[in-house]
Amino acid sequence: MARPKVPLISRRSVIRVGLDIVEADGVDALTVRRIAKELDVNAASLYHYFASKEDILTAITRAALAEMPVPAIKEGEDWRHWFADVGIEYRAFLIERPYMTELRARGYVSRAALPAEATGMARMTEAGIPADVQIIILDTMEAFVIGSALMHHGRSESARVVQTSPARRRRAETLADESFAVMLRLMIVELTERFIPEAYEVEGA
Repeated sequence: MARPKVPLISRRSVIRVGLDIVEADGVDALTVRRIAKELDVNAASLYHYFASKEDILTAITRAALAEMPVPAIKEGEDWRHWFADVGIEYRAFLIERPYMTELRARGYVSRAALPAEATGMARMTEAGIPADVQIIILDTMEAFVIGSALMHHGRSESARVVQTSPARRRRAETLADESFAVMLRLMIVELTERFIPEAYEVEGA
């Protein structure tokens, strides 16, 4: 069927309905046909704004990431402590939204879409960390965050299957949260201290 000449829906409405679908039923449940059905339009109407289902998922990922809370930077605070707090918030955000863990793991949108990305890179630049090393640090940090969120989802599913008691599940989650925070802070400190400019000067001497 031909694409309507006049849009019957808005880009925002497509994203909103798409978010509702993935939040309720997961990423694989989202189809162009289902969104169109929810909006009571023909599927061709969606192509006024999106070229494919992948484009819709990219827009959904961007919209959801825009809602991620970012900790405030405290005056005089070591930027690495703030950076660790960002990672902790990011993990909590992914845990609360399992579909986002999957979308980020699949690589929808670049990491530049993360709310704190630019600020984090600016702080590392001020600290004298080379741009190429910044990418390594950010890649490592996000891999750790996403991996931990995926492990959380796996543990939650296992606990549901074996019917682990709520109290035991809460203890396990608290331990996992605390362990993640400690390891993330250590990792950031070790990486930033390892890749300081002086290290390159010594190697090139």
